[in-house]
Amino acid sequence: MSNLGKRKRNVPGAAEKVHETSLGAIEQALSQEATTNSSIIQQNQVLAFANSTNKEKTNHNRKSKAKQHLRTAGCWKTSEPIGGKFINAEPVFSSDEKYLILAYTSAICIYSNATSLLVRSLPVSSSNSKASKITAYVLSAIDPNKLYVSTAQGLVYLWDWVEGKKLGRWDLNSQIGGMTVSSMVIAGNTFDIVYTNERKHDRWRVTAHKLMSGTEAADTESRSIYDTRKPLSLLKVLPESNVIVATSGQRLLVGASNSSTITSLGKLKFVWREIVSSEQITCMDVKGTPRKSVGGKVAKANGLGHQDGPVIDVAVGGAKGIIYLHEDLLNKLTQNERQSQSKGGLKMAPRQMHWHREGVSTLKWSLDGNYIISGGLETVLVLWQLDTGKRQYLPHLTSAIESLVVSPTGASYAVRLADNSTMVLSTTELKPTANIPGIQARTHTIQPFSKGSETAVDLIELERTANMTVQLYRTPSAIHPLSSTHLLLAVPASQPSVPKPLFHAQAPYLQTFDLASARHITRQALARTNATVTNIGPEANKIGEPDVKHLKISHDGHWLATVDEWTPLHRDIKYVAVDGQDVLEEQSRRREVFLKFWAWDTGRSEWALVTRVDAPHSTSDGGIGVGRVLDLGVDPSGLGFATIGEDGALRIWKPKTRLRDGIIVRGSNADGLTSWRCHSIIQLGAVGSAQETKGASSTYSKRACVAYSDDGSVLAASLEVQSPENPGMVHVIDTTSGDIQQTMAGLSYGDLIAIAFLDRYLIAISEYLTVWDIVLGIQVFGILLGESHLSPSQRTAMTHLTVDKQSGTFAIALPLASNSKNSQTPHRLASQVHSQIAIFDPSSPTPLFTTSSPHITTSLLPALGTKGYVVLDSTAEVRILSPITTPSISTIASAVGTEVSPANFEELVTEQINEEGVDDTLMRDINESEDEPQEVLTPGIRPTVGGDNDESVVVRPQQLTAIFDIGPSFTLPPVEVLFEQVVDLFSSKSKVI
Repeated sequence: MSNLGKRKRNVPGAAEKVHETSLGAIEQALSQEATTNSSIIQQNQVLAFANSTNKEKTNHNRKSKAKQHLRTAGCWKTSEPIGGKFINAEPVFSSDEKYLILAYTSAICIYSNATSLLVRSLPVSSSNSKASKITAYVLSAIDPNKLYVSTAQGLVYLWDWVEGKKLGRWDLNSQIGGMTVSSMVIAGNTFDIVYTNERKHDRWRVTAHKLMSGTEAADTESRSIYDTRKPLSLLKVLPESNVIVATSGQRLLVGASNSSTITSLGKLKFVWREIVSSEQITCMDVKGTPRKSVGGKVAKANGLGHQDGPVIDVAVGGAKGIIYLHEDLLNKLTQNERQSQSKGGLKMAPRQMHWHREGVSTLKWSLDGNYIISGGLETVLVLWQLDTGKRQYLPHLTSAIESLVVSPTGASYAVRLADNSTMVLSTTELKPTANIPGIQARTHTIQPFSKGSETAVDLIELERTANMTVQLYRTPSAIHPLSSTHLLLAVPASQPSVPKPLFHAQAPYLQTFDLASARHITRQALARTNATVTNIGPEANKIGEPDVKHLKISHDGHWLATVDEWTPLHRDIKYVAVDGQDVLEEQSRRREVFLKFWAWDTGRSEWALVTRVDAPHSTSDGGIGVGRVLDLGVDPSGLGFATIGEDGALRIWKPKTRLRDGIIVRGSNADGLTSWRCHSIIQLGAVGSAQETKGASSTYSKRACVAYSDDGSVLAASLEVQSPENPGMVHVIDTTSGDIQQTMAGLSYGDLIAIAFLDRYLIAISEYLTVWDIVLGIQVFGILLGESHLSPSQRTAMTHLTVDKQSGTFAIALPLASNSKNSQTPHRLASQVHSQIAIFDPSSPTPLFTTSSPHITTSLLPALGTKGYVVLDSTAEVRILSPITTPSISTIASAVGTEVSPANFEELVTEQINEEGVDDTLMRDINESEDEPQEVLTPGIRPTVGGDNDESVVVRPQQLTAIFDIGPSFTLPPVEVLFEQVVDLFSSKSKVI
């Protein structure tokens, strides 16, 4: 446990002293830093305090008694995860087709096909644990109300998913990559036989399990029926036909059992046959039908002899886009073994069907066996009519198709897409009847086992041999000021479930996700997309899309500013470049950067583009290329945005009403049209001549920061210049005049990663966490941050700083690699790197709360409308950090364990744990001293007017609306929480001014 974690509940409440430290003391501290300490925040190495002069320049009481009480308690909580990325497994229909079962890495989710809403969540592992990841889930063959769930660490769970009860748990002591279930009669009784694809001691095997629990646990049996050194990827079992089909690379394996009845599982035996394909097998489906009879006798199978087994048809998808159809495969394999060498054997060549230009991601037989449905990267669902050879298409889906399932009655298709969404289509009209999108943020995840074009051995080899450093990317995001439960994210069109080395998914879309109801709201394009046009170049390379780098929303919620960037790939311009440096110059010349301002269109419920600024910044050397926008800031109290670019210029953007001949130009709704313009330009770094800046990459860093003060009157900006004699400087600028009021040198040591204002404090994070009192002009404290075992670019990208004005705190998220060896390689990042989050009061170096996120944090935001923070990680999971005394965002996902049938899920009320904590009603009535800003109050509560004897209380309707109108009825918190919030309104000394 880190030092921060040890002090989680031991936070001093006394007033802290203000300390100072010199740059020399910081340099000395860095030279003495212990390299063996893996903690992110070195509390025992706060050398800035140990070596300080301990000058007590001020000991004024800046914090109210309520804040001191809160700091003493240190009572914060972490919510259960919201959303996540669906695992690379097929969706499962319930037997009545009313529900669809999907899975995140740590929980099973039941959705209603009628409303697309989440009905129940079944947590398989702890939300903060990486120890157990779900790999497969399948319904019982005997009782459709029971669900088997397997994990990569060898655990198998049995759930009653209707009642939400866990019925059994077994440890198979191996890594499970896939699972399927079939019924079998053993000694006259019918049992569920669970077939698993396991890996143990570098060997792969197919194992049959009879899993018993309770008083019958001793009757549990297991039988290994296939063992190999080559990795297995796909596994299918035909119900009640004793036939198993598996794939391994280019091999198709067919196992058949001649034992119709057995007395124990240990006597189960299979005979395996193998076919080698000409290409990598990416998907497979099996269909078994009874062999037709003629005149009451079994007909001859293609003239090959009498066979009483079913007809086994296998459809296989290849990495080159070809579908291979093996008809009556098992019979042909059996007869081929019986034929003598003189007769030459049977022709085993399959029927081929080709339309996909890339690998086939998924395919399925229709229920009647007359069609094959397939999908791939082309975003097109293809229906193959086998008798006529004709094809039917459903084009322009939102993303690449990863898997599909046919419902038990054949009335629906469930299609899982690469944008982390699942769609249910009617088979008759191919129209969507349900849509279940998850959080579609960019992820840095790795599946325990591959089920796509890369096999498990490919992932293992990549993990062993890959030594390149992969760049991590933040997720541009914001909380909507008017709808505090709406999370806005820049998301990609699609991203593969099986990660590719150095793969970066551009994010040209904007997704709005409601955290209260845990459901998708809208999605729209913010930049040029290739979803419905040809997206392959002449050399079969995918054409890249622009990437949204920055996203901010105005304080009134009416304006959105985005920055998107597009740079041609190295392979596309290497022919016009002389050497590597010339390639970089050519990329800079062809780079496209757009600053866009969007207005919310109420009628269409989407963002409408108002102004587009091409190339808002130039390059650092003043050449003909387009410069990057390094940071984007938003005015928290007025209408204004600020950008800072690699040209060393800070630009402030303001709205302006359009005029024509002195008359306001009005739109269709009679409102004046507004455009955005550059209000002022402040040059922070001087750009030298071409000779001086020839090595611009060594002079200018690619990191800059900008932050507005709480009232928007000033902003702080920093452009890092990598020079030992020129440490990072922070400029304090008047937003009205554009004048630099103050320049602060030595605020950071090393690259300055982020800065932020909180009240009178300026917070900066670099190799140190530094808090500076702007009014007094002194440093309050500084904390040395430990080694993260990541590259500088990775550490910079995944270090976050944000402030919460309502709680008067700020939070930081720092990446930490559990093992420095190979921690920068693509697949090590997903398994060994996580984030540590700490919440601070700006007057104290001791954190109020610390927690470790199981994955890398890609975005950290304040939870507007309530106290706390919103944390988004690399698996697209959102967690809420909030004080225990503050009700966190209520979600339907927290309704785990409610004793209500899914059929009545509309009546579900989410359960929240009511922990005893500090009563924060005192915080609303404490007056700050004159030299302190007013305490940020709970939304809907007005400040107290008059003396302490004024007992009049006025509650406005808007205040009650803020409590009860937070979403659909099923997302409301428990009645106890609602009652407490209403009592707080009437008990506090509130009055309308």
